[in-house]
Amino acid sequence: MDKRDVYIAARLYDAVENASTPHSFMLNMAALGHDLAEAVWNLVLLDERWNESTTSNIYHLHMCFLERYPLFGQQLEIHSDVITSSLGLASVLGAFSQAADWHTKKLAWSTLYMSHAQLFYLLAAIRRCPREDRTPNGVQRWVMPFMYVPDFARAFNCPSSSIMGRPPFCSLTVRTS
Repeated sequence: MDKRDVYIAARLYDAVENASTPHSFMLNMAALGHDLAEAVWNLVLLDERWNESTTSNIYHLHMCFLERYPLFGQQLEIHSDVITSSLGLASVLGAFSQAADWHTKKLAWSTLYMSHAQLFYLLAAIRRCPREDRTPNGVQRWVMPFMYVPDFARAFNCPSSSIMGRPPFCSLTVRTS
């Protein structure tokens, strides 16, 4: 990936083609969409050619994360990772959550019923899961993007008083039109 091009790894296409169950095709398409959206948001946030207002908004977003999540300290690359993952989730959900059956539970495996939304979030969680870093910092980095997507709380019926059901601290508004 450079300033003008996004290169897509072949493994992303394999993830779509190797769908093994009838309900996994949409799920894999959403995972591919999330990877692409995350890459695009990474480019957007790194671009230095924004007007003064947009540059200020991006700066304030980073500062909000620095203030609200002290576990990460001044490590901007971690904040950027969480921000781009959150924005990527919000972007892909703008497309996939429009499906009429996004929250409808269907037979996923032999006796397990899940919705497309639940399957999507589970795969996204597995993809982001910290394999080596099991510290509070690593776990928070893993969980935080889901806190910024209200659809997650809806998919899993999280109470509004829970950490996943509360409104997020920093604004990650994505315009879809």
